[in-house]
Amino acid sequence: MLLSGLFTLLAAALLIAPGVLLLINNDLRAGLILMFLGLPSFLAVALAVSTKISLAAPAIVLEGHGVFIGLRRSFALTKGAFWRIMGITLLAGLIAGIIGSLLGLPFSITGTVIAAVSGQAGESGPMITTFVSHLSALLTGAITTPFVAAVTGLLYIDRRMRLEALDVVLLREAQTNPAPRI
Repeated sequence: MLLSGLFTLLAAALLIAPGVLLLINNDLRAGLILMFLGLPSFLAVALAVSTKISLAAPAIVLEGHGVFIGLRRSFALTKGAFWRIMGITLLAGLIAGIIGSLLGLPFSITGTVIAAVSGQAGESGPMITTFVSHLSALLTGAITTPFVAAVTGLLYIDRRMRLEALDVVLLREAQTNPAPRI
């Protein structure tokens, strides 16, 4: 996460900051042109890098590698399936976002009703609204985060099966070392 954040900061500094600096220095035309070119470039680079490192966490956890070996492993696993992994990851994120919005809707309505009933003068209204908002975020995150993690884990297993015949290795292992009967 730290490396991903540092890369995003570096990419933003290189691709977006020059346009922002020109806008601040009252060079509107050049600043807008650089922002017009820099923002899509930044989004494309960030999306490409996040797709290439998307399988690093499963590689680190399931294979027991360190961070840099996990990143290298993720790059190797995404090779040849970049667009497929990016599409599935974006679709899973979109589904999680829609589900999160739908789950958070009753809480938003409740918070709005509480704020309207208590009025602006009461101290308890904003506090209850904040509590309801945080409860909504907690519950939606508890449902959507495991969904996205499961999709990422399945993508990792799928890539291992396609590239390294992991399914055959696991089948052979299960045949040579069967589970003990209870």
